[in-house]
Amino acid sequence: LSTSQHCNITHSLTTLSSELALSFSACVNLGKTTLIEVCCPADSSLSHSVLSAGGTAKRCSHWNGYDLTKRDGLSRLLALINELQPKHVWFAPPCGPESPIQNMNQRNEDQIKALHQKRQKVLKIQCSVSAAMRMCMAAPWGCHVWLEQPTQCGSLRHDPFRTLISSLFCVRTHGCVWNLRNSNKELLKKPWSIYSSSSLVRRLDRHCLGNHAHAQCLSGAAATSAAYPHALCIMLARIFMQSPTAYEVEALAADCKRDRETDNDDDDNDETTDPQTKRRLIQTDRVDNIPDIPDDSVFFHVTTDDKSSPSEKKRFSK
Repeated sequence: LSTSQHCNITHSLTTLSSELALSFSACVNLGKTTLIEVCCPADSSLSHSVLSAGGTAKRCSHWNGYDLTKRDGLSRLLALINELQPKHVWFAPPCGPESPIQNMNQRNEDQIKALHQKRQKVLKIQCSVSAAMRMCMAAPWGCHVWLEQPTQCGSLRHDPFRTLISSLFCVRTHGCVWNLRNSNKELLKKPWSIYSSSSLVRRLDRHCLGNHAHAQCLSGAAATSAAYPHALCIMLARIFMQSPTAYEVEALAADCKRDRETDNDDDDNDETTDPQTKRRLIQTDRVDNIPDIPDDSVFFHVTTDDKSSPSEKKRFSK
């Protein structure tokens, strides 16, 4: 069932009995893959929390054959998503070379060249992640995508992510509210931006109140903060394991009803002109073929001209 069909049936059953609706949702989700986590360590806390909650999770990264800097790695990931048909796919591509502090590490030619190479690699991963997210958003089984990046990360301000995230729900949160700490047990106010096709992402909208001290998130602390705190993983696991909320059920049921009315009114019209209807049709259209993998010519290339500003150093290569 697609998300729209699931929510429409659940909405109908809810009018009869809430217990009946919950039983239906449990049967629909039985045996399905709860989460595919992309760009993660082999012992990631997020997948561990989903497994501990009774769900199923699959980790995909360069260490187990899913190297998103290569065509083969992206092909394997897209094939796996089509095979497992997960409810949620979490993407957390590396962000180090895109951090603003990297602008300080360009004092000589060697540093400029090294940063250029790192950004080339990261931008290839971003293009692959973007292709995988678009396929998931169009999947007929109702797959939700999630993208996590540090709020100051430059990847959110240019394509391929800038255009993609404009159609997703977004929240910004701080690490300290989830008990993120460094090796000295000091709180870290690391800002995260989390984007999702699910409105449930709003449950993560928690911000620091400024009533406690923070340590600087630099050097070793930055590496420590790459691992999600346990409290955040538990909250995400609960979201991933949950059936659609009443709000989503009612909203999608209304969408289905509106679509039927639109179809009846436009039987003689071959072309759909309503942008919102187009978006829904795209999201429910079946994906039978894996999309083409972009070659190196569409990836970003970063120039090393010292006279250019950091924002001007990113451009498409023709």
